[in-house]
Amino acid sequence: MGLTIAVGDDDSREELDQLTILLKEEGIEWQQPESCVLPPGRATMTSMPYSALYCLHRVYARCQAGLPVTPVSDMAEVEADDELVSRERDMFESHLIYHSDVDGYYVPVDFDIPELIGDDERVGSSHGLLAELQSCAPAIGIRLEPDLSLSDTEAQRIDELIRTDSGEFTYEWMAWLALHEACRQSIDSNHAIVFIG
Repeated sequence: MGLTIAVGDDDSREELDQLTILLKEEGIEWQQPESCVLPPGRATMTSMPYSALYCLHRVYARCQAGLPVTPVSDMAEVEADDELVSRERDMFESHLIYHSDVDGYYVPVDFDIPELIGDDERVGSSHGLLAELQSCAPAIGIRLEPDLSLSDTEAQRIDELIRTDSGEFTYEWMAWLALHEACRQSIDSNHAIVFIG
């Protein structure tokens, strides 16, 4: 079992309509479009083991702490940085880390910090998540353009490294590219990103 990242998920229509109401109560205006037309994504893998997301959480937390990011060979090395990740989560500021890893949403509205909606629904901003992904990309060898966009050539290079498992950051790249492409599709189409665990 693992995490699936979907954009414009019709199976979640009822939940997304309810989310629109809850967001409005918090002063955030957004509604899922009726048509589900998305720009093409460049990530081959949009489903992954949860450990891929945990590896990316570690990368972001280390970047925020000003620490070097080194490849890990097993989950024990990832867990060694649990305190760093927990500290970042406890600040309630990171769209990547504060978000639930088994369910929840990112909406294409630019707000500073993730929101706790209703009883326990954590909602992040697709814009905020994208900015966090851009900030930690260099630490794992992803080359962004001067405007922080990801070129087709670089997306293809990273996707190939993931598919052939031919690099030191395979799990981190897997989570990063899937989330980056989901953000791009979400922002361009006004659809929510849905975590399905």
